Amino acid sequence: MSFDTEAFSDLLQKAKGNRSINKYAHEIDISAAHISRLIRGLIDTPPSPETINKFAQGAYNGVTYNDLMIAAGHITKVNETAEKENDSILEKEFLKILLTELYQQDFEWNFEKSKGTHFVPDFTVRLNDSEYSVWHIELKFLNSMKFNDLYSIYGRIATLDLIPTVKFTIAVQSLEAFNYIKKAPPLSLRANLFVMHVDLQKQEIVKEERLCSY
Repeated sequence: MSFDTEAFSDLLQKAKGNRSINKYAHEIDISAAHISRLIRGLIDTPPSPETINKFAQGAYNGVTYNDLMIAAGHITKVNETAEKENDSILEKEFLKILLTELYQQDFEWNFEKSKGTHFVPDFTVRLNDSEYSVWHIELKFLNSMKFNDLYSIYGRIATLDLIPTVKFTIAVQSLEAFNYIKKAPPLSLRANLFVMHVDLQKQEIVKEERLCSY
């Protein structure tokens, strides 16, 4: 694996977005001179994963930690088939945890086909005799510290029919991601929105907290 200086430069420029280099540098606590040299392709040694994590934390335009790590040569790109297989495994693992949780409840429930004009959640559960009538769940099982597309997720959630009896949960396996989402709730989304931390190794839902209310 080698450092693709051109690809990394393009990604970093995209991550900076319409901000000045100084503003981006200040937000992520990295030297503006260092960012400038990387963008201009003047550095032959790739940044460390710790530095790349900082770049990703403040990135715009959907640039992710994995994108930057691949361009830096620290990891290889996983092919699309492998990604889909991994997603399928994670969904099955989460489904086992979710079913265990639901079987412990004293209300009736059943899965139904998710419906949405532009966006379909990973799971939808119909609840009877519960506070909510429908529970949508979207899995975001990423290992990066920060979701660069979080507000895009909020936008897609807003396309659903979010009435007062509908609950929507974003489920993550990373505590860092859970804490980040908690600190960045949507400002104007009218929905019963929650974030859930799931421990796949322990096979349990660690906690779920509300982000906003309808």
